[in-house]
Amino acid sequence: MIECKTNTVLYKKNENERLAPASMTKIMTMILVMEKLYDNSITLNDLVTTPKEAANLGGSQVYLCEG
Repeated sequence: MIECKTNTVLYKKNENERLAPASMTKIMTMILVMEKLYDNSITLNDLVTTPKEAANLGGSQVYLCEG
């Protein structure tokens, strides 16, 4: 984990170990959340409500429940 403004390493573990990519859905969700946190559009205390349509989508899942 790296602090983005200073590039200071905050935490590392097995940083040279090669791993297969994780779920792209989860990675993209994390990237979008981190961008919104960075520009202060959201906070870690914000409530997110999942609509029925999003909860019922097929394909790769992040296991959201309606509401």
